[in-house]
Amino acid sequence: MSGGSSTQTTGYRYYLGLHMGLCLGPVDAVTELRVADRVAWTGNVTDNDSVTIDAEELFGGEEREGGIRGTLDIMMGGPSQAPNSYLQSVQGTPQPGYRGLLSLVFRRGLVSANNPYIKPWATKVRRVLKGWHNDDAWYTAKAAITVTGGEIAMNPAHIIYEALTNPNWGMRSSISMIDDANFRAAADIFYGEGLGLCMVWTRQEPIEDFVAVVLDHAGANLVQDRRTGLFRLVPIRGGYDVGSLPIFDESNILTLDRYERPDLEQAVNEVTVSYDDVNTGATGSITVHNLANITAQGGTVTQGRNYPGLPTADLAMRVALRDLKAVSTPLAKAQITVNREGYATLPGDVIRLSWPKLGLVGLVMRVLDVRYGTAGSGKVSMQLAQDVFGLPATAYTAQQATGWTDPQNAPQAVVSRLVDEATYWELVRQLGADAAAALDPDVGYVIAAAVRPSGDAFDYSMRTRTSTNPYVEHEIGRASCRERVSSPV
Repeated sequence: MSGGSSTQTTGYRYYLGLHMGLCLGPVDAVTELRVADRVAWTGNVTDNDSVTIDAEELFGGEEREGGIRGTLDIMMGGPSQAPNSYLQSVQGTPQPGYRGLLSLVFRRGLVSANNPYIKPWATKVRRVLKGWHNDDAWYTAKAAITVTGGEIAMNPAHIIYEALTNPNWGMRSSISMIDDANFRAAADIFYGEGLGLCMVWTRQEPIEDFVAVVLDHAGANLVQDRRTGLFRLVPIRGGYDVGSLPIFDESNILTLDRYERPDLEQAVNEVTVSYDDVNTGATGSITVHNLANITAQGGTVTQGRNYPGLPTADLAMRVALRDLKAVSTPLAKAQITVNREGYATLPGDVIRLSWPKLGLVGLVMRVLDVRYGTAGSGKVSMQLAQDVFGLPATAYTAQQATGWTDPQNAPQAVVSRLVDEATYWELVRQLGADAAAALDPDVGYVIAAAVRPSGDAFDYSMRTRTSTNPYVEHEIGRASCRERVSSPV
């Protein structure tokens, strides 16, 4: 039991107004706010709105570094967005509307306690259908892909389509330059595979490099058809009819410039894929092995792949298996020079290679690169690799859990408790006879006892209120099996 009404300053609360620009707007939804990698708010805001953040205990409460509390304005950046009233009140007028920009305004709320340094803020944003040029999203039925865990990701075909055609930040190609039927077929493949990506382009690299990264994630090629001049998206997948593939043999091959099949010792047998988990925001990694190859080589040969756009461990596992299959198999490689029958061949196409002198009959090869030469030469040069590509439909192994369980429980309100007014005898024991006798007759002390809600509950916070006023913290301490807590009211 403790008493006394004297107070002293042990620290300060810090309040701050913030205006944070996030990305081009508008977006589909703002769904989460994290501060110092801790969730301060979750929701699903799809239009301009204000939300209340009530996470005063986020950093340990006032005993440590406080938390976050206040009103957050979410400004989508639509074409008719008006100036923010809070920004007008502190910055004056005229005030821009910040159209075209997704931004957040925190109205001078609590940002910390006992620590004057603001912690890093992060926001989870979803953009699939909004923000397209003239709000005309392409092939909306297959744009959004639900990945493991229920998160929404974007179809790689749509990412590439927009990067090619957006006149504000993309390559500004006309939509008439897109082979629409081909792109829709590719979008169908990615949608069926559940291959959704969560990616950010920060303009620190050319848009062409960003598109190349997306293609690498998706396992696809982007080519321009020489016959139509249209952009075509070619997923590197199986499912083709081998019998219908074009044949290149002695009738149309001018020279077989190179053919090789690497030794087993040159193969990679372990692939580690790094990805960014959309649920936690943390970077994770998945490692897969070709056990037969490891046994044959007597050790591991590792290769790392970085795919930050993969949002889940399940998808990272499947992509890792795809890549492992490609690098752990000793693939035949060839370079051929053909006549003008190869004029329409594009990178990513699949052909059959026959060359009796090497015992090759209808070997399925993937075209990696094509050099078309000049009109006068009549020669086309092709780089080929044996085809084993494709994304597995299912990963038959799962990411191994750590096996570690956090032994600490979140603070809980006690269930078994006793709250009463302290007796005069208890006041005499705590304050002394003279101090107890000097108390105003209308003054009372609350006394409380409680049973720990969990085995790791060691500290307590006692809060009281009168009428409907907010609770006020009166007592903080470390509980023992016999301690009783009191506070004046």
